[in-house]
Amino acid sequence: VDSSTMPARLCLIGICALGTVVEGFVNMQVPIRPCVAGPRSSRSVGAGGLRASGLVEGDSVTIIGASSPVGRLLAAQLLTEGRFKVRLISNDPATPDLFKAFPDAEVYVGNLAQAIDAQDTLSLLAANDAATGIHRYGIARPIIAAHEVLRDSSAVVLAEGTSCFPSMQWIYGLSPSVLDGRGIRNVLQSMEGGKTKRLVYLSCMGAERELSPRFSIPKLDANILFWVLNFFGALDAKRAGETLIRDAQSRLSLETCIVRPKLHCYDSGPFGGLPQDAYDDMQYQAINLVPGDVVDGESSHPATAGVLMQALTHPLAANKEMCIVNSKGSAPSSAMAWDQVFGALQERERQMTPSPLR
Repeated sequence: VDSSTMPARLCLIGICALGTVVEGFVNMQVPIRPCVAGPRSSRSVGAGGLRASGLVEGDSVTIIGASSPVGRLLAAQLLTEGRFKVRLISNDPATPDLFKAFPDAEVYVGNLAQAIDAQDTLSLLAANDAATGIHRYGIARPIIAAHEVLRDSSAVVLAEGTSCFPSMQWIYGLSPSVLDGRGIRNVLQSMEGGKTKRLVYLSCMGAERELSPRFSIPKLDANILFWVLNFFGALDAKRAGETLIRDAQSRLSLETCIVRPKLHCYDSGPFGGLPQDAYDDMQYQAINLVPGDVVDGESSHPATAGVLMQALTHPLAANKEMCIVNSKGSAPSSAMAWDQVFGALQERERQMTPSPLR
């Protein structure tokens, strides 16, 4: 082991351990806690001059980041419902089971966050081709331009994700700043001139908060956990991504929805979040949507995928920004139950909006 890198490694281990210990203590006291944790109020994006989402049966929905845990769950829900044509884009060529798991979807492999010149075109490999019946790796697959897929999508979900702390994904060039910066810019550029009606972005809690500067002594306030998560700039990258999404709303004349679950240092393992078994054992499957970015609490993958599903079609999700918090109870399982969830979001938004001066 190179001794010159040992101080940096020990520092990284110490930061991970600090975040995990503090977060574990807080979770032990109150496992799920919808509480105000930041100064920024809710933000509801205006919808003036935008065409309605109006997704109809047979429209195409493209999930970017389909190999992620949330992306897979969302793909399964969309295909089970069977109303839309589903396209899956993964940046991980080592997931040969993706199109085996979803034989009814169009599956593409490609890195949409790669650096390209102005004259270059982003390309995707079609992992399966319904016209030729290709469903296995090792067989020649057609190459298609990314803009052909994205411009023909009625809705696009940006569900790309990576760890908040350095990992092998970062070594492969999939760091937060790349995925949520250059990646989103490339996607939006490829969507220009297309027929997309709604764009959904999977962001995270803390992206819009006033945090202590990185590499500084943080304030011991309600946002210290988010400062830990942002130590390597993951939340800053999500904030930049949100800015790009808001700009695209007016520039591309579409509806948007920004969804913020709780992130952790890593997606799983000792520095990850609660396992799904913990949510099931505690019966924390109910979903609370809170406008803006002023809440803290745990968000399961199934809850996040369910909200993304609704963000595509629910009329009250258009041009909204919301955090997801699981709480004790059952998950919404009907259209009426989801109407209640979004009705509660609308009521919280109304309560958080300052009254006009008289």
